[in-house]
Amino acid sequence: KGGKKGGGEKKKAKKEKDMTADVAPETLYEELIDQGIVKKIAPWTLSQMTGQYNFLGSNLTSQKKTADASFHDLHRTLVEYCALPLGSQALHETQPKHIKGLLLVGPPGVGKRALVSAIAYELGANYFDLTPSNTSGKYLSKGLDGVDGLLHKVFKLAKLWQPSVIHIGDAA
Repeated sequence: KGGKKGGGEKKKAKKEKDMTADVAPETLYEELIDQGIVKKIAPWTLSQMTGQYNFLGSNLTSQKKTADASFHDLHRTLVEYCALPLGSQALHETQPKHIKGLLLVGPPGVGKRALVSAIAYELGANYFDLTPSNTSGKYLSKGLDGVDGLLHKVFKLAKLWQPSVIHIGDAA
């Protein structure tokens, strides 16, 4: 007879161990503030940012061709799909799908960091700065004091205290 042995038995999924189960979230938060990972955002809003509308892009879009997004398009999309649903509980509950994560990609100097800061400020979000310039040389050991521990703490706190913005920039 062919087939699998043990018929119908399912493998149990590994449950990830909480490395900081015995530590209060407030203590973890204070530790990340002391290490410079949690930062206070300067007052900067999306409405203060200006850009141009791409008329050629709208023409190409109407012709079913893909065009590079203009700053105006990006600004509108961020407000509609990111800032409004996260900032308004009623809108968050009524929208069928909402953004849980956002990836901004582009060449240096186009304003990605400013956009991230403006979103975090407008939402009153926790801002976790995981840029290499902020974390280099700090997390060289293994375990809870290393990179794994840092990421565990950041994602645990970001999940507990929403909305949160985790900024991983300048990673080449």
